[in-house]
Amino acid sequence: MPTKRIGFIAPTVEIMQRARQVAAELSLADEVIFCLGYNKEGVEAARKLEKQGVEAVISRRSTAMMIEEMLPVPN
Repeated sequence: MPTKRIGFIAPTVEIMQRARQVAAELSLADEVIFCLGYNKEGVEAARKLEKQGVEAVISRRSTAMMIEEMLPVPN
């Protein structure tokens, strides 16, 4: 099974479901791992995604800022 390239961390189930719909509409669903996480839980999700080999993590607001502060982010 090929490694999924994108990790999407959503703060709510509703946002995760909408992101799944959009990914499916764009034929990207097979390339994305969807996770729930807000703030610290989001950072932990990002750590797990990093270990799984994802190339990019999508998150928002304070969770994104915490991930950027606590994990190595390439420029």
